[in-house]
Amino acid sequence: MAKLTGGMVTASLQSEPGVASHTVLTPAVAAPWPVPDVCIELDARTQVPDVLPALQRALLTHGMASRVYDSPVTGAHCQVWLRYSTQMQWGRRWPADEQRPYLSHAALTLQRAQGEVLATSQYDITDTVRSKWATTYDKLAATVAALVGGMPPRTTTALL
Repeated sequence: MAKLTGGMVTASLQSEPGVASHTVLTPAVAAPWPVPDVCIELDARTQVPDVLPALQRALLTHGMASRVYDSPVTGAHCQVWLRYSTQMQWGRRWPADEQRPYLSHAALTLQRAQGEVLATSQYDITDTVRSKWATTYDKLAATVAALVGGMPPRTTTALL
């Protein structure tokens, strides 16, 4: 009984939302902010299938519509781009015995079409192991909020 209870507590603790870290906001993030829409450059290397829907949903909660493009060439009209990279790991979530994938790291960069970086932020499982089994959206929502200045992240550095 104690083992069952301990496993349930551990599983629930590892489903907490993620936190943003290593956030940098540049002075270029001044008004007008946030922008009404963002173009997302598809990272074909990502192995986490629900990253794009999670990013788009998180942006939408800040009033920012988004579109996904294979490259900046196909989205030449875009003024602001979100570029991302992710890492996935495998583990066992109690009580199941099978291995399951989970998002372990995400790096987000918001920049103008000309390349000027507006903001960067990251999610990393090592910053909060408690979010290991949270949904991809729950992991990325705080990172997107920090990126667009919607909510103070845990660690923020502003460039002056």
